[in-house]
Amino acid sequence: MKTPEYLDLVRERLQLPSDYALQKPLNVSKSQLSAYRTGKEPMSDAMALRVAEILGVNPGAILLDMHIERSKTPELRAVWSGLLDKLSASFTDLLLAHGLRNFAGVARR
Repeated sequence: MKTPEYLDLVRERLQLPSDYALQKPLNVSKSQLSAYRTGKEPMSDAMALRVAEILGVNPGAILLDMHIERSKTPELRAVWSGLLDKLSASFTDLLLAHGLRNFAGVARR
């Protein structure tokens, strides 16, 4: 998943009406949130940890997704993707076991 998709999950989880309302729980400026939303930049590792905390999920998959998104070469993307694939199966099983079907997509790209 990419940064804008994670933002959507957080908005849904917190039942927020707009990205403007999302600024406060993420502690980001309007311009930073806009950069995330438009894909100009992926979330930082610190922001990925915050998103994982809000969603109540293991941050590993989100961190790996952000590294895939930041990767400049196909070789780096392949390395990060391989790690994510290894984590995804167990992560998805964990989410489904806890009844978090809406968040099972977090473990998938």
